[in-house]
Amino acid sequence: MDSCCCSPLDNTVGPFGHTITISEACVAVARVSTQKQGAEGGSLDQQLERIREMCKARGLEIVKEFKIMESGFHQQRKIFSEMEAFCKKAKINKLALYSIDRACRDMKKLVEIVETFELHIVLFPGLEQDTPGGRLAIYQLGAVYECVSRENGHKTRAGILKRKEIGFCKPLPTCGLSWRWHPWRSVRLPSRLARETYSRRKKEEAKIH
Repeated sequence: MDSCCCSPLDNTVGPFGHTITISEACVAVARVSTQKQGAEGGSLDQQLERIREMCKARGLEIVKEFKIMESGFHQQRKIFSEMEAFCKKAKINKLALYSIDRACRDMKKLVEIVETFELHIVLFPGLEQDTPGGRLAIYQLGAVYECVSRENGHKTRAGILKRKEIGFCKPLPTCGLSWRWHPWRSVRLPSRLARETYSRRKKEEAKIH
């Protein structure tokens, strides 16, 4: 789930054996929300590629890269917690991200991250976290991301309830029939086994006659 650029126990050695200082060291984090998105791999690799370009331009050395396939809205996040523990142990306070929502989509957690890390964000290269305006911008963006996540969750739950009311949800197949998706309703069609059995019987009847 995560990939190392060097030994996780020594943050003073770069990927090519050269010495780097604590002030140059940072951790790169790429995140997608689901395991399916992570298995496809494109989004994670694209995020890391842009992060590497940004860090090179700013003179930062990536000590370790984390690929996270977890929701940014949940409080319990295993890989993100491992990243925080690694940074605490290695005394690294710089976090490189593609976007603010790649860190989290929860304002309470975002405040904690901003107080702990110096953020370097690909999509907002001019954002200065140590200024009041820069910190305000981060919190405003974080609030927008959280609002969008909550709104999407509300719409999804409402859609599921509506589908249940109109009988669209798929029950278990019965009597050799299975449910098939239809643009405006669920229809019950013969399952593959039922179709094969019907076809075989028709052929046997044809031979008899």
